[in-house]
Amino acid sequence: MKKNVFILASLILFLIPLLSGCESKKLKEENFKLKQQFDKVNEENKSILNESDGYKKEIEQLKQQTVALQNEKEKLKKEIDALKKAPVKKAKKPEPKKKSKKKKVVN
Repeated sequence: MKKNVFILASLILFLIPLLSGCESKKLKEENFKLKQQFDKVNEENKSILNESDGYKKEIEQLKQQTVALQNEKEKLKKEIDALKKAPVKKAKKPEPKKKSKKKKVVN
């Protein structure tokens, strides 16, 4: 009986490092894969942030254009209002040209 217990204990002590080594190897592989996924996500995040910055710049440009167009619109509205208030002048008919009578010289 003591012999069986001793063999079983030595077998367990021998197998524990092997089993933990396998677990350690699996954990290392999983850790490596997770690091790769994390790096990919970081790269995607950076590209999305860069794209977002580009869109923010574009939005700012569009806002500036909008303000410029609104200012021009207001200016044109004022011009239209001024033209509506101004009296309408009738266009003068052009006077017909007088025909000059030239005598034909006969040689």
